[in-house]
Amino acid sequence: MRPNRKLGIGLLLGVAAATLSAQTPASNKITINQNRSPAGTLRNNVLTVRLDARDGAGWHSDADSGVEVAVRAFGVEGGPLQIPAPLLRVSQGTEVHAFVRNSIASQRLVLHGLNTRGAKDGASDTVSVASGETKEIRFTASRVGTFYYWAASNGDPVLANRSSQDSQLSGAFVVDPAGAPQRPDRIFVIGLWTSRVRVDTGTVPVGGFVINGKSWPNTERLAYSVGDSVRIRVINAGPAVHPMHMHGFYYNVESRGNEQSDSVFSPTSSPHLVNTERLATGQTFSMTWVPTRAGNWLFHCHDPVHIQSGRGLDGRERMPDAELHGDHMLEMMSGPLIGIFVRDVGASKIAKEPAARRSLRLVARVDSGGTASEPAFGYSLDVGRALPAYPERPAPTLVLQRGEPVSIVIVNKLLEPTSVHWHGIELDSYYDGVAGFSGHPGQLSPQIAPNDSFVARFTPPRSGTFMYHPHVGEVRQQQAGLGGALIVV
Repeated sequence: MRPNRKLGIGLLLGVAAATLSAQTPASNKITINQNRSPAGTLRNNVLTVRLDARDGAGWHSDADSGVEVAVRAFGVEGGPLQIPAPLLRVSQGTEVHAFVRNSIASQRLVLHGLNTRGAKDGASDTVSVASGETKEIRFTASRVGTFYYWAASNGDPVLANRSSQDSQLSGAFVVDPAGAPQRPDRIFVIGLWTSRVRVDTGTVPVGGFVINGKSWPNTERLAYSVGDSVRIRVINAGPAVHPMHMHGFYYNVESRGNEQSDSVFSPTSSPHLVNTERLATGQTFSMTWVPTRAGNWLFHCHDPVHIQSGRGLDGRERMPDAELHGDHMLEMMSGPLIGIFVRDVGASKIAKEPAARRSLRLVARVDSGGTASEPAFGYSLDVGRALPAYPERPAPTLVLQRGEPVSIVIVNKLLEPTSVHWHGIELDSYYDGVAGFSGHPGQLSPQIAPNDSFVARFTPPRSGTFMYHPHVGEVRQQQAGLGGALIVV
C-alpha cells in the first residue's frame, strides 16, 4: 500500500525512531496486556505494587509472526514487560504503595500520574528516577475516574513529546467509587510507535498506531449478545487526536477526563449520546452501550490516515493495486480498530423487507483532472435521465425521512472496487459498508467491483445530519472526492 503518512505525526513532533529488536536483549521480552487483571497486592486497603521500567524486545505490534520491535516498557518486578503498562485499579480511598525501579541504562525517567490527584497529601505530581534507582511512592487514590500513568526520559512534561523509545511507557490507572461493586468493563490504551528500517535507497519510517499494544487486524475482538450492557474506557496516550466512531449505533459517554481529572455527565439531565467522540492526546473517556442488533461492528478512530495500512515492517512499499484489490479487512486497514461481534439466536439474518421502500440510485464515477496515483472521483444521483459529463461537486446531499424505508443502489463506475459506509445511521450490519467484515456469519458485505452494484437497505430511526463515504481505500477514495452529506428530516 502507499507510504504511511500517519507516521508523519510522530516525526513532526520530534519523536525519535525506536529500534528493531536485534539491538535489544531478548531476555526483556514484551507481552501484550489486555487490561483485564490489575497489578499488585491489595491488603487492608493498601495496594502494594512493584514496577520496573526496562528496555524491551520481542514486541509484535502486528501479527505475532511479524518483525519484532524494541521499545521501553513497564512490567511488574520479576515478570515480563507489558504494553500497555500494568493496569492499576483500586477503590476510592485506597492507599497506593508503589516501588518504581528504573532499569534503563544511562537514562533518568520522569514518572507522571502516580499521585493523589487534587488532595494535598504530600504526593508529588512527578517523580524522577535515576538509572538503577528504585523510588518508593505513597499516596491515596482520592478521585474516582479513568486516569493513566506514564514516563519519559527526555524530561519534557508534555505527553505527546516523548521519544518513540518511551512511547509505550503508559498504563491505565482506574479508581472505582468506594463501597460500590466493580463494574465489568474493557479498558483500551491508544499509542503510537515509529521506527526506521534500511532498504536499498536508505532508511524509511515504519510504525503505526496501536490499541492495547496491537494494530488491526490483530487487535482484540469483543463478543456480546443483543441487550448486553457494554462498558468501555478509552485512554489516548499517544501524540495524535482520535475521533472514536462506533458503527451502526450511538453510545453514551459517561465521563471525560485526562491524567489528573475526570468529569461525569448526568445520565438523566445531560446524557452525552454520540456515534463519534473526539479524543485529544492525553484525554480519556468512559462509555456505555447496549447493542440492539446482531452483526459485526467496528469501533475505531475515524481519521482515515490513522487506519490506513502503509509501508510494511520490511520497509517495502506495497503497490496501489494491492491496496485496491486485496482483502480489505485483513490488508487495507490498520491501527486503533476493535472488531465487535454481537450475537442473537434467531436474528443472524438480514431483517425482513418492508412492503415498500423509497428507491435511490447513487453512481460512483471518475472525475476529470485525476491521475492513477491521485485520482479524482465523485458521485452522481441517477434520477432517470442522462447523467452529466462529470460527477457532482460537492457530492449530492441525500435527504431521507425518518422512519421511511429506503433502498439505495450503489453503482460502481470506477476502475477499482469501492463501498459505502453510512456514518451515524443505525442499520443492519450487512449494509454497513465495511467490505469483508460487516454482516453476519456466512453473509458478509462485499466490495463493489467495477461495473457492479450493491443495494443498501435501511430505515433511518432518527433525524439529523450524517454522512456517507467509502470504507475501501479510505484515504485514497475520500481524498479523491467520494463522500457526501446525508440529512434525515
